[in-house]
Amino acid sequence: PTPTPTPTPEPTLAPEPTVPPVSTSKPTPVAVPLKEGWLEYATGEFRLALPERWQVVDVTQEGIEAILDLVKNLNTDWAQSITQMISAETMQKALRLWAMDPEPAGIGYATANVILQEQPFPMRATSLLTQLESAYRQFGLEVLSSEGGLEINGLEAGHIVLRLAMGPFAVQEDQYLYVWGKEAWIVTLAVDETAWESYEPIFDEIAQSFRLE
Repeated sequence: PTPTPTPTPEPTLAPEPTVPPVSTSKPTPVAVPLKEGWLEYATGEFRLALPERWQVVDVTQEGIEAILDLVKNLNTDWAQSITQMISAETMQKALRLWAMDPEPAGIGYATANVILQEQPFPMRATSLLTQLESAYRQFGLEVLSSEGGLEINGLEAGHIVLRLAMGPFAVQEDQYLYVWGKEAWIVTLAVDETAWESYEPIFDEIAQSFRLE
């Protein structure tokens, strides 16, 4: 089976120097009750809950190179563009977590990844969300829905649902953006669109558990 692809490379976002940070310190991590059969992962930067059967994948350069090789073998225009635009070294600097459900879902597997983008200036989540929508459309992704003005565990947040056609099948992505000062954290949850309905509530649980250390 074909695995769900590597995360879409996040575009470099324009600075917004006139917007000050909300606070000088990060929010205190909120205790989020774990559902039965879930585990919490604490990285020292953030915390995230995942179903216990999910597997966290190696995100060292060697592991990322293996992921990119799989994407390259998909032999689609999108896959070729991704592997030309992003290197294992570049991805390793941004990627903080990669996990997958080992149970097949549609043609591939459900995946979750966490990426950190350091911005040159503090930005608001609504501004970043607008820029992401525009960039994704340029990449050829279909923006199915977008919602800004959210707050999740003390962080400004936004939510985008994307669809990415890849040859004979399509992947649907639940993407959450969390902003704190210059840090933009992007959690992407993806699965073959034929399995979307069953995974959407799981993705929501994962996203609602994200908080900074």
